[in-house]
Amino acid sequence: MQRILVVEDDAATRELVAQYLSDYKFRVSVATTSAEAEKQLAEDVVDLVVLDLNLPDQDGLNFARRLREQSPIPIVMLTGRIEEVDRVLGLELGADDYITKPFS
Repeated sequence: MQRILVVEDDAATRELVAQYLSDYKFRVSVATTSAEAEKQLAEDVVDLVVLDLNLPDQDGLNFARRLREQSPIPIVMLTGRIEEVDRVLGLELGADDYITKPFS
């Protein structure tokens, strides 16, 4: 069973994404900060990171850049940032996909 780490500070979005992925038989863990995410990444194998860019302790773009330097784990950015420059920057920093909120 593949494991997905959802890094999202908004409780409603975090629960929605986690439940959706669980319904499709993924093993899901969650983190509300980049520090929590780093701890989980160090402790367990993760197959995909779903990453919000507006985290309380660090900009998600910086976290994605560091993660990409350390690991080939796929990253899907899930964010409210809708500007084209954010999308381009996110993909250039190593994200495999970029999804804007609200999403369906």
